[in-house]
Amino acid sequence: MQQLVALLKEDNVNTQLEAAWCLNNIAGGTDEHAMSVLEAAGDSLITLLSSGDVPLEVCCSRCSYHRDSVEWNHRIWSLRFYYARQQELL
Repeated sequence: MQQLVALLKEDNVNTQLEAAWCLNNIAGGTDEHAMSVLEAAGDSLITLLSSGDVPLEVCCSRCSYHRDSVEWNHRIWSLRFYYARQQELL
């Protein structure tokens, strides 16, 4: 998974999209899989939500929609809010 996270940081949008797609598939497994994706790639996925590339943004955001639990959705919302707040402070 570390290699996929590294690919999210590349300058090539197609590479980022493919890596995000792979992480999306992993997150679609068990709760443990989803949490491991969030822990390993959460910051990068959230950063890419404001990439300006709509397909990439959609793919990154979908990692949060695999879980129906309120706790999972709350964590994703919190991370998105934190990222947005950090951008305002810059």
